[in-house]
Amino acid sequence: MKKHGFSMIELLFAMIIMAALAAIAIPSLKSGTDSASYTALRSDTANFLSIAQADYANELTFVASDGGSDGFTDTDDDGIADTGGLDGDGKINGKNVTVSKGTVIYSTPTDCNGDGDINGITLSVANANLPRYVYYSSCTSGKFTMVDK
Repeated sequence: MKKHGFSMIELLFAMIIMAALAAIAIPSLKSGTDSASYTALRSDTANFLSIAQADYANELTFVASDGGSDGFTDTDDDGIADTGGLDGDGKINGKNVTVSKGTVIYSTPTDCNGDGDINGITLSVANANLPRYVYYSSCTSGKFTMVDK
């Protein structure tokens, strides 16, 4: 008599092998999405820095985010900041501030030389879903740094 199908032991071993493969694959997929989110944070920082530097060239002062916990954020999920230290038209010097979903940009004009003049900017760009944020200071290295919260 011919046997049809698989035994329970064969099915159990197949399920164990698939579970082991899934245990290896799923964390690596999560790592890829985190990497993409950090790239978006750096991109938001670079875009904001470009706008802030252009504004400094025109106004001779760096734009600051509103005091307290408010930063430049996107509350209506259209990719453009609508809170923070924006002009009356919702822009900085006529330019939209692009912000990824869940990201907040904190901008602080800084006195780099200690002479009382504002001549630099410090940025902290964070996303509530990520354990690290991007820090930038024009007074020090001028590089984007990832910092643990």
